[in-house]
Amino acid sequence: SKASDEPDAWVAESGFVVRRVGLESGKTKQLYRGHGGPVTSLTFHSSNGRELLVSGSWDKSFRVWDTQVRRSAFCLLSQGAAQS
Repeated sequence: SKASDEPDAWVAESGFVVRRVGLESGKTKQLYRGHGGPVTSLTFHSSNGRELLVSGSWDKSFRVWDTQVRRSAFCLLSQGAAQS
């Protein structure tokens, strides 16, 4: 089968990136850089026919990525300190 047809997984990494990995090949399909700390959360949202990926990081930011053009659409920064 073609690599584009294989199932994939999205991985939030401690190396400050989000990675899309082919589950059969183990190869990186997409890599998203921009966080200044470990990425700890991922979610998806569809808007106007576009699939957006939202990632959260220990750098107190959320980034919204357009997965079709493979770049950050915008970044939201937290102004407050984390509360325990």
